[in-house]
Amino acid sequence: MAIIGAVADDFTGTASAGTLLAQQGVKTGLFFDPETLENFESTNTLDAIYVSSGSRHLSPEKAYDQVNRATKSLQAMGVRYFSKKIDTTLRGGIGYEIDAMLDLLNNDTVAIMVTAMPQSKRICVGGYSLIDNVILTETPVANDVRTPVKESYVPSLLQKQTNRKIALVNITQVAESSEAAKQAMAEARENGAEIIIVDAITLEHLDNIAKACCKLNWNVLAVDPGAFTMKLAQHRNLTKKVTDKIVPKTNYNNEKTALFVVGTPNPSTRTQVDKLCKDCVSNKRITVSPTALLEGGKTAKTEIDKVTTRVVALFHEQERARSIVIESINNGNVLNLEEEDKKYGYEADESSRLINEGLAFITNAVLSTVGQDRVAGLILTGGDTMESICRKIGVTCIQALDNIIAQVDVGKIIGRYDGLPLIVKGGFCGTDEIATLMVERLFLESN
Repeated sequence: MAIIGAVADDFTGTASAGTLLAQQGVKTGLFFDPETLENFESTNTLDAIYVSSGSRHLSPEKAYDQVNRATKSLQAMGVRYFSKKIDTTLRGGIGYEIDAMLDLLNNDTVAIMVTAMPQSKRICVGGYSLIDNVILTETPVANDVRTPVKESYVPSLLQKQTNRKIALVNITQVAESSEAAKQAMAEARENGAEIIIVDAITLEHLDNIAKACCKLNWNVLAVDPGAFTMKLAQHRNLTKKVTDKIVPKTNYNNEKTALFVVGTPNPSTRTQVDKLCKDCVSNKRITVSPTALLEGGKTAKTEIDKVTTRVVALFHEQERARSIVIESINNGNVLNLEEEDKKYGYEADESSRLINEGLAFITNAVLSTVGQDRVAGLILTGGDTMESICRKIGVTCIQALDNIIAQVDVGKIIGRYDGLPLIVKGGFCGTDEIATLMVERLFLESN
């Protein structure tokens, strides 16, 4: 039976955080929403459940309702330890979502918020969030099209989203020892704080915070990107020593091809794919017209059928491609989807949904036509794209396995294409070489 349960605001976050536990020997299932979790009949085989509420872009009221429902689903599964998985760049309505969970948990539950993810160079000092030593509001995420972040001081950001009392535990206490962190947290609690934000720079600092929580023996709602929850699991003796590692192989199955679907318009991802596709013999690139998908109807169907035919043809070539990249780019340019919504008179985010739906139709058609045996696995970028594709191809759940780097995660499908390897990546993650590394890893999992 699952002991640990976490609610994330999108599925990319579900994967990245759940993988951290999977690497510690915790059998972890990743779910798209509360409904898929409620309908899954084998949750008793899992140690941890991560479920997406899909709430990052929702209004405060809708976000609250979605997270509240997800929490109830986890409670029904008998979960003992709860986490609210947050974005490393603090996007979304974190305060509303904390409220949605605390309103259901035991009255004495305290939210311990640790925004640091040292593995991804995300830290918190003096209450300020920094990425790669740059203050959050001076990074590209500040201008994110859908969820811009305009506040780097975490207590101020959070206080705009909740009426609960907030306290900050400074890096000085955390770095000194777990005992010092414990005393600072206890003092904050005695002063009425229901949400305690705790500074951290290193994994050792997270260790001190987790030890402090265990010493205090509180009912804790962990609010973090994943690393703090992992540390809590370690100190609660819920993890296992993992010794099995994938051994690199030199002989890859040349009868298989990796299917790589790029949904995010992030410039970092485009650079990574450019690097991969410099070898245009082994790695084929096919573009889907987003404007055709936005037109809908016959125009969209014609584009989907045309791209599907081209991809399937590549599978039948004598010199098989090592990977096929499918991406939606408009004559080399990224569309402004907000402007496209206005242009077509769509509701907010409808353009994004239509493009992702088109990519999902193409992926499903390719898999159905060529068969699972010819596909090394899937590489998917962008949370909305990943979720749309996985739903379309009949994924019930994803078992988390490992990551390549933080937030570039490896798993396997449970569902229609049972056992098919899957790698997922958020738009901002990885160096220029990561697309190449993802293809390499997919073949290691496939053999």
